[in-house]
Amino acid sequence: MRPYRSLRALLVDVPPAHGRLIVRAMEEAGWRLRTEHADGAEELKAALRGRGWGAVLYSGDGPQAVPARKALELVRLADPHLPF
Repeated sequence: MRPYRSLRALLVDVPPAHGRLIVRAMEEAGWRLRTEHADGAEELKAALRGRGWGAVLYSGDGPQAVPARKALELVRLADPHLPF
C-alpha cells in the first residue's frame, strides 16, 4: 500500500454528490483530500481570505454559481500560483 499525499482543496460551486465523487477518486489515486465548500461569490471571497489551499476545484453549478472568469479572477487575486 502506498502512502497518501495530502491536499487541502476548496470546492467552488460543486454539488455535494460531485464533491463526494471527487474525494473518493482522489483517495483511490493515493491522495487524502481535505475539502471545504464555497457556494457563490461571497463564500468564495471569504474562503480565499484563509490560506493553505492546495487547489481550487470549480464546477459552476447552482443558482448562485460564480461565473468561471470571475471565480478565476478572485482566486488569482488571492494567490496567483494557486491551481484552479
